[in-house]
Amino acid sequence: MVFSLTSDTKSIHAAVFLSKPGNLKHTFTMKKLLFTCVLAALTLVIGCQTEISADVNQDRIHTSYELYYNQNEDVTYAWARFRFGNALGTLLELSDPSTVSFEGQTMVWRPLLAYYELKLPGKVVNGSFHFEDTEGNVFDNSLEIHEIAYNDTTSTIDKSAAYAYFWKGDALSADENVTFSINGNAEGDARVFVTNALAAESVIFEVNKMEALPAGQAADCWLDRRYEPAIQEAPAAGGKLIGRYRPTNIELTFQ
Repeated sequence: MVFSLTSDTKSIHAAVFLSKPGNLKHTFTMKKLLFTCVLAALTLVIGCQTEISADVNQDRIHTSYELYYNQNEDVTYAWARFRFGNALGTLLELSDPSTVSFEGQTMVWRPLLAYYELKLPGKVVNGSFHFEDTEGNVFDNSLEIHEIAYNDTTSTIDKSAAYAYFWKGDALSADENVTFSINGNAEGDARVFVTNALAAESVIFEVNKMEALPAGQAADCWLDRRYEPAIQEAPAAGGKLIGRYRPTNIELTFQ
């Protein structure tokens, strides 16, 4: 089981990986789950305090846009977040007549995590965000997603030595990284492997990180390819662009 919270501009990703039923630590795990849920609720209350954009200097609005395709759902998400001052500032809800849209479609305010969203069927690999502040200043930013896939040859990995996992897709260019996440059946065996090396075509699984993965058991795995080019148009406070692609999750066995 995976519980996840994501805050884009603060790059906060909290994940709790819990043992499956039948594990001797199941009772302890349930207590951890309760504690985690309480902590998550506090995070939402504290981390998502918002103001309205009319109350701030429009030049001090920091903008963040993300285009994310999840092949598991065959859905593309366009997200926009606005903060006061910088990427860690107070989250802002836009005031009339300020608007934000993606490819001409108005984005919807999601108050729980204080962002704007547009959910699109299928794979949308590029598009443009359009933001207009309360003073009529206009900011347009185009963004694209770079695809990635698992290779067809790997199903079992020897965890006694470091392993280079080669993906299918282009080598990494500037402003890109690849994350390979693994969640096995044991308590506390979740692992994340990352590379941002220019021209990389693989991600290295370090041997010390693989030690906790149960031998002979299938583990859930997922890839993310993330592209973060420089923002093209933004208020003086700046902004961020993120294009992200996730292929359908797979299982790998570690021996």
